[in-house]
Amino acid sequence: MLPIGREGKINTFLAESIVAGASREALETLQRAVLASRTHSTAHGQPVRYLLSFVVPGDGLVLWLFEAMDAIDIRDIYEANELPFTRIVEVTELLATSE
Repeated sequence: MLPIGREGKINTFLAESIVAGASREALETLQRAVLASRTHSTAHGQPVRYLLSFVVPGDGLVLWLFEAMDAIDIRDIYEANELPFTRIVEVTELLATSE
């Protein structure tokens, strides 16, 4: 089951994609597909904002950060566009405090 964000509030979610052995060009193509589909979905009433992504080359992993009302909106983008993902979870930012 996908996490539902706090009602009425934009939340931050991490989508995880396994892309073992993918070339840089393949990763850039995947990123363009994520961005294009996110823009398309946003235009259809799903408030989803791509923030950034991290590639973990040694693990064949891409971590994508989004803002959305809930994880279902992000899952719908991935599934409708046949984009790979293994899970989508809500995340919270921990800011460093000065002491």
